[in-house]
Amino acid sequence: MKRLALLLCLLGAPLSAQIAGNDIAAACDHIKEADVRAGYCIGYIAGAWEGMKRGTAQVVMLSDPGKTAAEVDASTNALLGICMPVEVEHSQIVDVFLKYLDDTPSQRHFPARSLLHSALLDAFPCRK
Repeated sequence: MKRLALLLCLLGAPLSAQIAGNDIAAACDHIKEADVRAGYCIGYIAGAWEGMKRGTAQVVMLSDPGKTAAEVDASTNALLGICMPVEVEHSQIVDVFLKYLDDTPSQRHFPARSLLHSALLDAFPCRK
């Protein structure tokens, strides 16, 4: 139940100007060019992922201040449902997200942060 409440807070909070998957897909069309849109594409994806991790970790740390860094990381992964190996680089996260957008064009109108979560959940699910 805690996991569901946290995910709803992180992924479902309305913003006045949400960035949709279509917006990121359009910017990422220029990823091979020396173009500001390529920087926006990579920066958004990396920043959104780091923000999800940091926001979730903050909730974990506030709920149990005595946890070690490793325990916070494990709890964060469990809450997000994403267990990404530490060796994964931001470029791989970008690749995973862009493939997800290509594979699910009917979903691109949804908020990009929700689509990113879905992409990473599919690519790096936690084993039970």
